[in-house]
Amino acid sequence: MESAGGKSGLVLAGGGARAAYQVGVLQALKEVLPEPRINPFAIICGTSAGAVNAGALAVHADDFARAVDNLLGVWRNFEPRHVYRADFAGATANSVRWFLTFMFGAFIKNYDITYPFLIAGDTDHEAAALPQAVNLNTFPATFILGKDGRVRATHAGYASKATGPHYMEEQKEFLAELDRLLAEK
Repeated sequence: MESAGGKSGLVLAGGGARAAYQVGVLQALKEVLPEPRINPFAIICGTSAGAVNAGALAVHADDFARAVDNLLGVWRNFEPRHVYRADFAGATANSVRWFLTFMFGAFIKNYDITYPFLIAGDTDHEAAALPQAVNLNTFPATFILGKDGRVRATHAGYASKATGPHYMEEQKEFLAELDRLLAEK
């Protein structure tokens, strides 16, 4: 990889719209570089959709202009159907997820859950509620806390139906742990 010789790094954040904007910025950068084929970044990394862009740049690390042009081609032809399903089945599944989120509030009320909890994806209160999770570099991570606030179980990674009996066993253990904790006084 031919580099401009500096110590510049490129960090591309996640998020679909943000990743599309990144490509526009990369295009502008390509246009102002004295030699657009030379990659101006010694390090390129990203998260989520930004990681996809970073990977595409790395594939053509020896020709920055070509890498940017390839990314532009991808993003210019990107359509919502490439990301999520907008057909009847997809819309129905999304509606069910929204309904279950609504019902989660009823679950909390029904079981008289009065202690603090984190909803998946809500990291605003993570440091205070789970200081042991700060700088934990895994996704997804699940911490099951008892009513006393102590961590009772942890899980990192995915378990999908594709893992067959492992998925069924993990699901059984997870639900048993939740039932046990909910039964505590």
